[in-house]
Amino acid sequence: QNLVMLYATEPEKQDRYIQSCKKSAYDVLLMDQPIDQHLIGFLEQKLDKVTLKGVDADPIGQLIDKGEPQASVLTEEEQKKLQELYTQAVPDKQVTWAVAAMPDGELPVTITTPEFLKRMHYMTGTREANQPPLPLQATINANHPLAQKLLRNKKEEKQLQLAQQAYSLALLAQGMLRGAALTDFMQSNIDTLLT
Repeated sequence: QNLVMLYATEPEKQDRYIQSCKKSAYDVLLMDQPIDQHLIGFLEQKLDKVTLKGVDADPIGQLIDKGEPQASVLTEEEQKKLQELYTQAVPDKQVTWAVAAMPDGELPVTITTPEFLKRMHYMTGTREANQPPLPLQATINANHPLAQKLLRNKKEEKQLQLAQQAYSLALLAQGMLRGAALTDFMQSNIDTLLT
């Protein structure tokens, strides 16, 4: 059995993920120095049965496989409908959608970047601002109360608005909500506060 060591490279940006790990009683290593990326690769080569994984590489239930899958409160048909709804609300080709059963206290949508993609991005030096963004994995929390609320709501416009807002929250949690998308999100929340 492999030992999985979780790490954070940007604790300010990854705080939501770090807090989720702490709620699950996981320790998180702080690897925020430039040399640490090389140390991660070195440790994995030298230590048998040890894997290092970023806290934002997978949804919390998939970071460390305990062999006990969490049950979903949604049927397969409901999960498919929910995924279609989010795909329609966020028609971004850089985003791959999935539905997973997670604790209901987690975000309704979690944005992750697979570990191997982050490492490739880092090692090839494509972390500059002018480089194309990494593809994102957006995972919808099937057990979050918002999932059921979306499925129960019969007004498509409201469903799409809520799905877009949940996605924006996930981007905000990653520090990725910027520009016009951030302005729209703020205005949407102000409108909600005033109604």
